[in-house]
Amino acid sequence: MKCEITINNIIELVPVYGTDMYNFYIIDNANKHELLSISSESENTIVLFLSGDKIHYNSKGFSKYVIAPMGRNCTLDVTITSKSYIICYDLTEEIYQESCSGLYNFINPYDYIVAQLCSNLKGNDVITITALKHLALLSLTHKKTIPDFNRIEEFIFTHIRNTDLSLDLVAESLFMSRRKIQYILNKNNTTYGHLVDSIRFQIFSSEEVSGLSIQQILLLAGVRNISTANRIFLKKSGMTMREFLSNEDKKCLRIYR
Repeated sequence: MKCEITINNIIELVPVYGTDMYNFYIIDNANKHELLSISSESENTIVLFLSGDKIHYNSKGFSKYVIAPMGRNCTLDVTITSKSYIICYDLTEEIYQESCSGLYNFINPYDYIVAQLCSNLKGNDVITITALKHLALLSLTHKKTIPDFNRIEEFIFTHIRNTDLSLDLVAESLFMSRRKIQYILNKNNTTYGHLVDSIRFQIFSSEEVSGLSIQQILLLAGVRNISTANRIFLKKSGMTMREFLSNEDKKCLRIYR
């Protein structure tokens, strides 16, 4: 394993702990912005960044805990603003899609577990670092096996009640550009706005909301007012929300008679 890290293109960072399995680095007193340049001479290197604040890459802020696959002669430049742990190791499994492909996040709920493991991390804590490596492997495998469209759809569905939900938030959270997401959606014959409306309509029309008030249903779907809901219902069913729900209630009554 050969992984080199320089700070602000001047200082070469020395691992505080190194074995045949991994190198462990600590940046304890990060200034306002520290530019880290990481290079690899191995074919299949993984770098874990575990920071106290967002990690910046390509002028964008990412998660505090990220995974970077790297190949031979690959160089990755990231900026940190807080105390950070960095773990470099070689990976035998060929699971990443391409080297130098950027940053990837730990999938839920692994990101929560990573936060707990990092609370008092030490370089010689082989058990904890092995656990982090396994979580990174599972996250990268998850990314490869789940199509990008499904990941986008799943994220929107999970965060549909978030008032900050937007195309930019989806792009930042899934470590994709806006352009890539729009391209993926277009390939699946939809747009961001249409996909959000479809997901909300699924929630509106599911059996699980039966018996709830209209206000409760709006809350579940992340919709603030009835006019927005009516726009979605008219587009999807040709009826207003009240008309649709009333019609569904009548169907249920006929079934139970």
